Amino acid sequence: MKYSSLSEIYYADKSKYESTYKERFASDECIKLDFYIGESQVFFLETHSLLKEVNGILWKTATIRRIADALPKVAWTQLRNKYLIDEIVLTNDIEGVQSTRREIGEVLTDLSGQNTRSRFAGLVNKYVNLGDVRQIKTCEDIRNLYDDMFLDEVIAEDKKNRPDGKMFRAGCVSVINGAQKTLHEGLFPESKIIDAMNSALVILNDPEIELIFRIGIFHYLFGYIHPFYEGNGRMSRYISSNFIAEGLTPLLGYRISYTVKENLKGYYKAFNVCNDVKNKGDITPFLLMFTRLISLSCDSLEADLLRKSNDYETWKKLLPQISGEQPVKMQELYGYLTQASLFSDIGISIPELLVLTDVTRATLAKRLNKIDSTGILKLTKRGKGKFYMLDLDKIELDDLISEQ
Repeated sequence: MKYSSLSEIYYADKSKYESTYKERFASDECIKLDFYIGESQVFFLETHSLLKEVNGILWKTATIRRIADALPKVAWTQLRNKYLIDEIVLTNDIEGVQSTRREIGEVLTDLSGQNTRSRFAGLVNKYVNLGDVRQIKTCEDIRNLYDDMFLDEVIAEDKKNRPDGKMFRAGCVSVINGAQKTLHEGLFPESKIIDAMNSALVILNDPEIELIFRIGIFHYLFGYIHPFYEGNGRMSRYISSNFIAEGLTPLLGYRISYTVKENLKGYYKAFNVCNDVKNKGDITPFLLMFTRLISLSCDSLEADLLRKSNDYETWKKLLPQISGEQPVKMQELYGYLTQASLFSDIGISIPELLVLTDVTRATLAKRLNKIDSTGILKLTKRGKGKFYMLDLDKIELDDLISEQ
């Protein structure tokens, strides 16, 4: 049964509006929170559909962990990096910030080198370490995260958007749609922002509230508070991803912006519904949307993992035929290159291969040249780095299978 928001009921049948609100607020399903939207205390209902969605997510994440844990370590890392790049590009795109997969990939490849000065270096570094929820407890933690991830980029774009208050912004800010209509005004003055953020952080870290609920609640409250002039959407999605990676399963944290982008209209609508004062603090509609997004993220992640895992098992069985009568160490190199083909979009680097194979650079170069002579080695350059994989498109899979 569809859950109607109070604002919908207000516009559809005002005679039921007040009684429905009172009934919901007094319900045994009602969870009241120490936060106010206008004059209304924030609450949500632990409805059957909401609890069913959460239970489904927990089952799905258990399956995802099982599939991911069975992957070779190299494959898992390459897949993580691919998802990480996708997530950052998409979270930027949602906010109209231009970035390319190549640009983010170059920063990821060289975090300790010259790309630490890139405008996205701080953002990439935080996503590499996704799952560290210890750093999100106080307003100071929020500001430090913002400085690490966005401050340089925001200042470079427009110095006026630098946070100018004690912790957050000192001025007013509005969320405006494409038609220049004001959809929401962030809290003001800064003292209200700080008080509200402190309350929101208590909710985020409250173990008495179901993890998925408090992630969704904080995601909404962060958008409602709107503590910065720029970067609020990306910041809230990062925090959600961080807690999802730590509390559910790591790879799922890199799929949130992907799913938000696919369901952007419903995502923004849920914010607008709950921001409406006529909705009287009921954020159940947002949680229904948010849990659905996580469930969809689970579905797409599981499908991708299964497809890649099955492909890997197929190619792994064929490696002896592909590599021919080669020494074990050479067959291992073929294996690493095959994983790079299936789980990465660029390949595996020389430094990574040197660690995995435990040989000298000269020996590795000789072995790569030998594979290259067969015509199935693919080289990609990114910045100063070289990345290798097998060109599986040049290998006749059906012929190899029929020969077994």
